[in-house]
Parts: sequence; C-alpha cells; structure tokens
Amino acid sequence: MSDDELGKLISVYKAGMFRYWYCFLLSGLLFLLLWMLASHRNADKPNDVYVLLAITIAAVIPLLIAWYYSINEVRIHERGFEYNTRRRTIAARWDEIKHIYSMSIAVNASGIPTAPQHRFSLWLNDGTIVRFSPRLENVQDLGAVLYTIAEQRGMTIQRGVPYSFSREPSDGTLSIK
Repeated sequence: MSDDELGKLISVYKAGMFRYWYCFLLSGLLFLLLWMLASHRNADKPNDVYVLLAITIAAVIPLLIAWYYSINEVRIHERGFEYNTRRRTIAARWDEIKHIYSMSIAVNASGIPTAPQHRFSLWLNDGTIVRFSPRLENVQDLGAVLYTIAEQRGMTIQRGVPYSFSREPSDGTLSIK
C-alpha cells in the first residue's frame, strides 16, 4: 500500500535504541574488561590476542542486539497506518480495522511498582493481528490516536489481548484448545 493511498503523514513512533540500556551497559563492561586486559597484555603470550578478539566480539554482540530490536516504526497517516518491524511491514487503512485492543500492565518487582506498560493491538478484517511494541517512544500518544480513530468509527476499545490461546477470534472468553 502506498503513501498516496494512506494520505498525508501525521506522526511517527519509533522504538528508541537506548530503551535497551542494559545492552549498552553490558557492552561497556566488556569493553572495559578488554581495555584492562589489553593494557596488561604480555607480548610473550600470543594467545592473548585471541582472548582480546573474543572479548571484542562479545562486546559488540549486545550493541547488535539493541540495534536489531530497535527496528520498529509506526507511521500514522490520514487514512491509515504503516507498521515497519524487523520482520515485515504491515499497512492498512482505518476502515480495515475490525477491533482495537488496549492493555496496560503494571508490575511490581520485589514490591517496588514499575511504570505501567501500554500495549495496543489491532485486529484487521483479513484476520491479521498487529501488535504494536510497548517499547515505542510515546506509545501512549499512539494509543490516543487509536482511541480517536475508534471514537470516529463508533468502535469500542476492547480491553485485554486480541486472541485466545488458540489464536482464533475470541468472543471475549479465554479458551485453551
């Protein structure tokens, strides 16, 4: 589906690479270890080069993971949306949406409340389920756009997840098949 069919671009929501801060922390610690070993390297031990190379590769891997998982972008247009993920691109018009789902999860980690995660999903007329990543920057703003679309189309926002365990359309009850 082209941008002409979807209309003028209104907003863009991306997953920030720094939301994967733990990958940067791990990589930084490994590079620090690399620097310490390199500064104390003994020229008489040729195997030290292999250790340094292994640590360098291990330090780059978390950065590649952060980059890979940050490839998520939602582009909101006048007449539809386009969702680009690391696996595929989904584009649909607003009139192709059958249901809109919203779920907010607040988790306590060892008794300490964490910020709630907001998850939004769309069930399209062709059966495709589009789950927007909760790691998108300003995902609440994306949710506000979806609420507006639902209001304009006279739809109600469903609470919870848009599928049962069987991945077939659900009547609101949870069933395991």
